[in-house]
Amino acid sequence: ASIVALTEDDARRIGLSVDPNKFGVVGEGAGGPVRGQRVRLNEVRLDGKSGYDLGAVVLEGATVSLLGQNYLRTVSVAMDGERMILK
Repeated sequence: ASIVALTEDDARRIGLSVDPNKFGVVGEGAGGPVRGQRVRLNEVRLDGKSGYDLGAVVLEGATVSLLGQNYLRTVSVAMDGERMILK
């Protein structure tokens, strides 16, 4: 993912106002158009590593949230086999 992608539940859990009536096409996936709502995140913090003022999307029907490249570029990332380690 190029930007952070959130499930509707995760978006609500962090206090974002999500209105499925405002969902529109936000991208293209293997199965066709992907619907959601664009949002802005003041901060994304994971294990003490923060990225600030990041674009994100809340995806309709998503079952897992994804860290996007826009967050991963703000931290040092190392790969260990199939594991991604944030430094």
